Amino acid sequence: MISSDGKTVLYGKILNCTGLTNGQFERAFGLPVRLFHDADCVALAEQTLSHNHEDATYLSIGEHLGTAIVINDRIYTGEKGRSGTMEHITLNTQNGHKCYCGRRGCLETYSSLSALLKANETIQSFMDRLAKDDKETVQRWRNYLTNLAEVINNLHMFVDNRLVIAGELVRYLDDSAIEFINDRIKEITAFPEDQPYVERGTVQSRAVSFGATLPIIKGVLDNI
Repeated sequence: MISSDGKTVLYGKILNCTGLTNGQFERAFGLPVRLFHDADCVALAEQTLSHNHEDATYLSIGEHLGTAIVINDRIYTGEKGRSGTMEHITLNTQNGHKCYCGRRGCLETYSSLSALLKANETIQSFMDRLAKDDKETVQRWRNYLTNLAEVINNLHMFVDNRLVIAGELVRYLDDSAIEFINDRIKEITAFPEDQPYVERGTVQSRAVSFGATLPIIKGVLDNI
């Protein structure tokens, strides 16, 4: 998590970098530096390239899960930059899988690629076996999509707008996977929807890098 002014890492458990500041990079590089949360960058990239200006919740799914909320084409950060970190909402604090944050049962442990893949397994090798209809792989994929539908249904209770699956997983999601998720949500939701609200993102590579450039470019253009 990054402070709303882009200067400080508020929470950096994975890399043990909580408290890191942009000044440390600026002294090393001799250039101005601004910090961004990766999930926010993915959301900005998707929101921009899709040309869809409707409010949205973004699930950035890669090795880890990241979430972001876009309102009026801007990342909703909250008062101190902590909004949108829904990956650490917990479903089972007693018996759930251990999350890197130290708690158990976080959405991260159900919906990230780390939750899907075995040790030393890549998403590409997994998908290759899925394409061959390997029985065990097919079942794992169905279980994963079922869990993802549960996660999405819960998040939609908080923020009632379209929800976009983004990040590394996008290139491996086909129409049948999105249909499976939407059908599962229909079965479990307490509040039926008239139309499916889950969408597949469009940015299939370098979404974080692309999204990080957008505020910089906007800042330059605004000052021309």
